[in-house]
Amino acid sequence: MCEERSATADPKVSGSTELPIPIPLGIDSLITEFNEEAARWSRRLQGDDPYSVDACLTKICVHLGTIVDMPERQFTIWAPHPDGGDGFTTTLLDGVDGILRLARLHHRAQALLGVVETTTFLSDPCPHCARKALAVSKDQERVTCKGCRIVWDKSHFALLSNVLDFERKTVAA
Repeated sequence: MCEERSATADPKVSGSTELPIPIPLGIDSLITEFNEEAARWSRRLQGDDPYSVDACLTKICVHLGTIVDMPERQFTIWAPHPDGGDGFTTTLLDGVDGILRLARLHHRAQALLGVVETTTFLSDPCPHCARKALAVSKDQERVTCKGCRIVWDKSHFALLSNVLDFERKTVAA
């Protein structure tokens, strides 16, 4: 036998007639900061004001060089108050500051989502540019030089590494 319950029979949230927001506070505050920062910098560019975060970020990416070249100017921002809480304050920011602020928010979002990828570097220098910037992919199928951007698959890099090791041993002898 199936018993039906009405929605009004469920316990209500104390002090509210609405259901609680299912988004954790840390995520909600990060989203708010991202929205404010993206809107702040997209409004500094010529053209229509974007209506969504996606549109703001697209506008910022298209005009990245313009933002980087922006001179210092005064902005109103939220800042922690010494006695607790937050309040409005003014600060001087230029375009590079804006891009760095957006990059920090991006890294916070990646960390919150758990998509931060660690990079494993090899101790050998790059055979092409001689910088110690060889990074192994997460699946260890590719080796990429972060300096000159050349990519090898693991079999070609192993072959190249064996040839270079042989040449090093010959030179040392």
